[in-house]
Amino acid sequence: MKPGWRSADNSLQGAWAGGRRPALPERPETVMKSLLFLVVIACSAGCAPKAEKPTISVPLTERQRDSILARSALPGAQVVGRALDISDKSAEHAAAENAAVDTLFH
Repeated sequence: MKPGWRSADNSLQGAWAGGRRPALPERPETVMKSLLFLVVIACSAGCAPKAEKPTISVPLTERQRDSILARSALPGAQVVGRALDISDKSAEHAAAENAAVDTLFH
């Protein structure tokens, strides 16, 4: 029997009979189970999700918020959409008026 192995009466034989314990487990099955456990832990640690970089959110403008609201299914959302359309048409009309006035004096 090898030193460190237990005999049938469960007593240590050989170099460890004086009460010192071996550095490794006494059975090869225990060693294999320990190694398998370490491999599983190492693999699962490698597959853990990585820390994400924080995203910087830019606040929305009033126009962007109103546009999102106009496309929603909330009551009154269509009214907001129509108001945005009228505002766009008014802005286009004002830009056309300014362009017309600018061309008169040159």
